[in-house]
Amino acid sequence: MFTLNQILITTVLFVILFMGEGFAHCTLSFKDSAIVNDTCITLGDIASVVSDDKSVQLNNLMARIVGESAPAGYSRRISSNEIVTYVLKKGLYDCDVKSLNKSIKVSTAFAEKKVGDYSELIYKYLNDSISWDPKDFKIEIRNESEKWKCFNKPLSVQINGLSNRYARGNIDLKLVAKQDSKTYSIPVNCYIIVNTSVVVAKQTIARGGLLTSENCSIERRNITRFGYDAFSSLSIVHDMIASRTIPKDVILYDKYLTKLPIVGKDDQVFVVVDRGCVKVSIVMRAREQGALGDRIWVENEMTHKLLKTKIIGKGTVELLQGGKTI
Repeated sequence: MFTLNQILITTVLFVILFMGEGFAHCTLSFKDSAIVNDTCITLGDIASVVSDDKSVQLNNLMARIVGESAPAGYSRRISSNEIVTYVLKKGLYDCDVKSLNKSIKVSTAFAEKKVGDYSELIYKYLNDSISWDPKDFKIEIRNESEKWKCFNKPLSVQINGLSNRYARGNIDLKLVAKQDSKTYSIPVNCYIIVNTSVVVAKQTIARGGLLTSENCSIERRNITRFGYDAFSSLSIVHDMIASRTIPKDVILYDKYLTKLPIVGKDDQVFVVVDRGCVKVSIVMRAREQGALGDRIWVENEMTHKLLKTKIIGKGTVELLQGGKTI
C-alpha cells in the first residue's frame, strides 16, 4: 500500500508492454533518491515497478540504462521527465505518462583505498624486478597513505613502471586497479636505498697512474644518490690508468679512467691487411696512441698516406674493412 505522501511524490507511468499475444499493464514509480555501484544508472536503480507481468520485456525495461553515474563517492541528479521523454518512449508501445516533475538524487557507492593496502604487491613487484643483490637494497614506499575512491566491489590490481633494473633513489611506479570497465591509475612513489660493494681509491692516484690492488680496494658504500655507474670489481679496472687525478676515498667510475695504451704516438706498428687468400703486414708509424680495440690513424712513411686502423695487439693494427688501400 502506498501512503498519501508517497502518492504525491512518485511519478506513475503506465507502460503497455508487448507480450506475444497480448499486452501487460504495470505501474512505475520514481524514487526520490537512489544509490548505485557502477558506471551507469538503470531504470531499476531509480524506480520501482508493480506488475503481474514477469516477462522478459519487463526485465529489459528495468535494466534499461538511463544515464551515467557520478564518480565513486559523489552524486548527480537525474530528471524523471527526461527519462520519460528521451528514454522510455523510445521502443515502447502506447506509453501513457502521468508524471510529476522530479529530480532524483543518485549517489554512487564507494570504498576508500590506500596505496599502503597494496604494499605487499608493490614489494613483490620490485623484489622480482630489481637486479641488485637482495642484501644490497631496501625499499621504502613514500606515499602509503595516499587515498582514492572506487566502487564498493572487488578490484583487480597490477603494479608496473620500473624502467631500470638497477634503480636507485626515487622511482615512480603505477598501481593500475580495474573494476569491470573502470580503470584507476594511481601513482606510487618509492625510494630504493642501495648499499653495495664498489671500487674505491685507497690513496690519491695521479693522472696517468696505473690502477692496481695497491691503490684501489673494494668497499661497501651507500650509492643511493651516487650519480654514476660505479665499478664493482677490481678486474674491471685492471690495466686501466687515471684520466685525471683521483682523490683518496673516491668511488671509481668510467669518467675517471681510460684504458692503458699499448700503442704510443710515433711508435712503429705492423699493419695487417687481410684480403681473403692474401694476408700481408707492413710497418707504418702510429699518429696517435691507443688501447686494445681503439681505432687510430697510422701513416705510410713512404707515401705519407693516412690510414684508419684498429689496434689488435701490442704494436699490431689491422686495416679497417672498406679502408683505403696501402
